Amino acid sequence: MATATKTQDQQDTNIATEEELGMNKTDAQLLEGIDKDKALELARGAVSKFQKVEEDSNTKSKAKKSTKAKAEPKAKKEPKPAAKKPVGDKTYTTAGVSTVKGTMKIRFANNSPEARGKILERAEHTDIRLVEVQEGTKLEIAQQLLTMDEFKDAEAQATIQEFLEKHEA
Repeated sequence: MATATKTQDQQDTNIATEEELGMNKTDAQLLEGIDKDKALELARGAVSKFQKVEEDSNTKSKAKKSTKAKAEPKAKKEPKPAAKKPVGDKTYTTAGVSTVKGTMKIRFANNSPEARGKILERAEHTDIRLVEVQEGTKLEIAQQLLTMDEFKDAEAQATIQEFLEKHEA
């Protein structure tokens, strides 16, 4: 096999020819004359150097993180005054109240009261009272709930009233 010569451009850019890379040789020809134990030892040495460099860079980055000056905690923002929230045009057919974590809230849904009740039970709600209502928006339904016997107790009435005050225009 003839030795290939590099052109001036290849020498300038350090590009090896296919023959120099052994692309035309078989694996047996490439391994011929190589001390396999020595090659393995060199490879292990290279891997351990790489791992050491990687550990050192990780240690340095951790040190940089810990030496950064800690920013002072941000001052708590003053809560904004409660604004009227639009409730949208979506309509519902099931509504009621339930208590979760000690707070009663008004609930709206489009599935049956029984199905929605099971979902709320799984979410650990208590005092779940849902009824089918005439289809309407949240505001319309809240007005309906105020007049229903199931929601005549003081806590339910206060929850519904609070919802209406918060969302009415």
